[in-house]
Amino acid sequence: MTRSRAQLTALLALLAAVPGTADALNLEIQGQLLVASPTEAGVVFFGVSREIAFDDVVTRRSTAEIRTPEDRSGIVRLDLGRPVAPASVWVAVDLATGDFATVSPSGVVNQSDTFLGGGVGRAPSGNGVISDLRAQAEFLVVRPAVGSWTLTLGDGSPEDADGLADGQLAAPLDQMIPLAGAPPPTLDFLTGDVVLLVDPRTLEIVVSRIAGGAL
Repeated sequence: MTRSRAQLTALLALLAAVPGTADALNLEIQGQLLVASPTEAGVVFFGVSREIAFDDVVTRRSTAEIRTPEDRSGIVRLDLGRPVAPASVWVAVDLATGDFATVSPSGVVNQSDTFLGGGVGRAPSGNGVISDLRAQAEFLVVRPAVGSWTLTLGDGSPEDADGLADGQLAAPLDQMIPLAGAPPPTLDFLTGDVVLLVDPRTLEIVVSRIAGGAL
């Protein structure tokens, strides 16, 4: 049995309308560039590197930068201005969809979707908080089509919501720093939020997306 031209046209239109058939976000390292595609709205580039000097002093660098396409190619580039550190991990998150991609110079990314400890939840005050059993972490929250916010946190630091050096971090959502053009962060998480953590010591990445009724 053969399909008519009208049937084939209808089938192709149906497939084009199915969510998830679009190309997935891709992230590559090209020299000193991070290159993400395809994207219409742009991406947040988020990464952490550990650089060891000749005297064994470790320098940690964190990056959180927004870039938008320069043309209709859907390609976005971030020039780091220096070679990508061998010990580094990188994430790109689409500003419109929340889709994300990861990459590292080694080709291996230690990625999980599970936080250590409480993870995304609420503090005793009722405000949104990210709890994790680590000494240090870099956090990023992306709310598609709204904005993105970041926070650097150390256990027991003034920004640590529990105020204690107890081996646990508590990153309050409402204290996060807006990236370019974002409004101030809200008090609580919303369905669809993308929450990321990078451990600067192990370079492990945790990525979680808030589902309906998750909190």
